[in-house]
Amino acid sequence: MRFVKLGYRVSLPFGESTPYDLIVESPNDTLFRIQVKTGRLRNGVIRFAAVSSHFHRGRPATRYDGKIDAFAVYCPANDSCYLIDVSDICVRGDFGSLRVDPPLNNMERGIHWAHNYLMRDEESPELFRSKLHLDDGAPDGA
Repeated sequence: MRFVKLGYRVSLPFGESTPYDLIVESPNDTLFRIQVKTGRLRNGVIRFAAVSSHFHRGRPATRYDGKIDAFAVYCPANDSCYLIDVSDICVRGDFGSLRVDPPLNNMERGIHWAHNYLMRDEESPELFRSKLHLDDGAPDGA
């Protein structure tokens, strides 16, 4: 698990009613609520669900705004993990997307490159915090 390799403590919530899959505690004791998603790589873009699906319970999907701090997206096609702040612009509607390959039309505007969100084993806590857009060390809304 990349968070542990980076020196973070990881806890699992008890029960099934939490909107997050992990609590990640930084070396300075800051807690982050993380929702883990699987990303699907198709046509040069990693897509992941940005909502919680409750269709099997007969309820509509719900957004994570205000309930989590970030998505940790694992893409099995390239064996990589990405950390995305829940408020990041690459999360629109029901899906988030990260571009891996250049688009065929060569348009660069508005693209969210996957490498900017990649979790690297040698990554520092400062880079982790910057990916979550944290200036003061506390999650937004804390």
